[in-house]
Amino acid sequence: MLGWRSGGTWVVGGGDHYNATSGTLWPGSEYRCSVRAQSSNATGAWSQPLTLTTARDLTPPPVPSKPVLSQSLGILQVWWDYSGAGGQNMPADFAGVEVSVQHPGIPPAKFANMIAPMQRTSLAGLEVRDYEVCMRSYDRGGNKSDWGPKATITLEA
Repeated sequence: MLGWRSGGTWVVGGGDHYNATSGTLWPGSEYRCSVRAQSSNATGAWSQPLTLTTARDLTPPPVPSKPVLSQSLGILQVWWDYSGAGGQNMPADFAGVEVSVQHPGIPPAKFANMIAPMQRTSLAGLEVRDYEVCMRSYDRGGNKSDWGPKATITLEA
């Protein structure tokens, strides 16, 4: 039998003679694990706990490809092909992209989010003028890519 905890609550899991399943473990988290024997006649004492820390992903997802822009009545439409700037697939822990909408020459900054699996967003309330739009991807571990290639558009009334 396997017992583990993260924080103050012990969780008991099952298994067979040689294997046990612990459930969902979160990256970069510390767990304390103990085991004990159990038969139809008796249950043994828990072993001394072993402390382990799960690995943390430090690799950001690829820089996203260049967004495709369109507009209708001053509403900016942003679409992307869900791939990296070099044609890479997004990794399994991919969580979404941050969208930057800035005046030309201004450094990128988060304006909106497209949470996975979104590929399109509509952004209203912008002034009628020129914009540069780019994106950066992020994963569930909090890693972020660099900002991707910029696309430009002039919003019209």
